[in-house]
Amino acid sequence: MTGRSPAMAEFAAALRSAKAAAGLNLRDWARRSFISRAALHRYCQGQAVPQDYLIVQRLAETASVSQDETVSLHRLWVAAGRQPTGPAAGPALGATQRRPAARGSATGTERLRRSPC
Repeated sequence: MTGRSPAMAEFAAALRSAKAAAGLNLRDWARRSFISRAALHRYCQGQAVPQDYLIVQRLAETASVSQDETVSLHRLWVAAGRQPTGPAAGPALGATQRRPAARGSATGTERLRRSPC
């Protein structure tokens, strides 16, 4: 991965804002939310996005954010999870692709079936 997407940066900024508004430090917020401090740090820095919305919901609850802020966090989480952060998907430059087996040639599985046991 070469960087973070704008949506990830927005999501991270919203988390940092919620943390500051609640007056929590990272360690206490992580402990109250049952999340590792390292994972929460990555979320707040925009280096990762939680895989499960329940994590975001717990963070919102423990930071006592409003219903509107929770909805906003959800929207940002969805957007951040949908945007790629690295190079476009596809084969790497110089990657070789497998050629299909020639017609009539035995594949590894067929060879196994033919061998006497």
